[in-house]
Amino acid sequence: MGSTQIKLVYDGVAITAGDSEPRKGTYTLDTAGDLLSFEFNDNADGQVDDLEIVVRNRERLWLSEWRPKRGAKIRASILPAFGDGELVIGDMFVDDFEAGGPPDIATIRAVSVPPKEEIRGTKRTRAWESVTFEQMAGQMARDAGLTLFYQGEAIEVDRVDQHEETDLDLLKRLADDYGYILKVSDSKIVLYDQEILEAAATVAVVDVGKGKGDGLIKHWNVHERTHGTYRASRVMYRNPIHNLVEEALKDIPKKEPKEPVYVPLKPRAKHRRLTNEQRKARDKLRQEKHDAAFQKKTDDYLNSLIRQARDEERRASGDVEVDDVEFFYSPAGAPLMGPVLEIERRVKDEAEARRIAKRKLRTENKKAIELALDLAGDVVMRASQNIELVRAGDFSGKYHIDQASHRVSGRSGYVTSVTAHRVLTYR
Repeated sequence: MGSTQIKLVYDGVAITAGDSEPRKGTYTLDTAGDLLSFEFNDNADGQVDDLEIVVRNRERLWLSEWRPKRGAKIRASILPAFGDGELVIGDMFVDDFEAGGPPDIATIRAVSVPPKEEIRGTKRTRAWESVTFEQMAGQMARDAGLTLFYQGEAIEVDRVDQHEETDLDLLKRLADDYGYILKVSDSKIVLYDQEILEAAATVAVVDVGKGKGDGLIKHWNVHERTHGTYRASRVMYRNPIHNLVEEALKDIPKKEPKEPVYVPLKPRAKHRRLTNEQRKARDKLRQEKHDAAFQKKTDDYLNSLIRQARDEERRASGDVEVDDVEFFYSPAGAPLMGPVLEIERRVKDEAEARRIAKRKLRTENKKAIELALDLAGDVVMRASQNIELVRAGDFSGKYHIDQASHRVSGRSGYVTSVTAHRVLTYR
């Protein structure tokens, strides 16, 4: 494990440990030499990638000749001791530096966003009108000195208000609405349709049924949660026009909605050919369907109360609302129980409301089942890739990597840690 190597190029110069003068050329920095630790966090969605390098500073060159300047470019790659391949890290920019002792060490931290503050440091107030999502992202990329890589459909944006918000925060907000993954890497803003990425082939099979000595997995964990997951979503947008004629108010319904009453499910007679386990499974399924039907009646009742309250406000103010948009999305395969995700958002038509309802529900529910892995260093494990989990019972299946952390040190060698979410089956 100690022979894992790091290629490190700082501002176009390959640094050689122990040299008083940096020289150009290819050099591998060995974990047995001056490199104490190296950690690269490859993030998939909304967070910038980051890199931390800790080196011995016995000659104190990092305090003078080699002192990193803010914004200086770092390129690095990992060559694992075993197996083929190389993990190539794109452009990273020095963001933080510290040194001290004893022992004399220096720590360099870099991020994947260049030092220009336009994209993540400058808060702007402006309105975007009659543009596409790709055009917005392209303009922000140019402002920050980056290029744009976009993969997905053309999404028209009727109007979006940016109020005291950085470009990166606005892009992340819209990416969540539209079901896109946002990444800043290698001097690029990358926007992928998450459904396209999750539909791609897997790059590795992770078998958690192997013994500790049989495979490369050091530790694994799955976590299923219900809090924060939704069974459906609804987009509502109301566009008020004031002081229209009184006749337009005559069609407002005044019928009082009736609150549903829960009726307990009647037990079925025992079936002689069913085992106790089969009977329990049958009764559980019947109860879930019964409760889901009552939950829908309750939702309809609450929605009618909300509409009635809004209609009363309209009567009192003499307002008529036109171009109201409401879209309810409850896909097969979504959780049977749970709250409805309410989304109040400006939309131009029902098609846009449908897109936001579907994509926002996926964004909120995608972390319902999460996987954490610690394994021997593996350059294949990158953010936005898919892996297959096997021999994990009901948790087996396809997972999408949200973050891959690659750590190299003289003590523990090369270790990769992965966090991923199980790919949702509903579209």
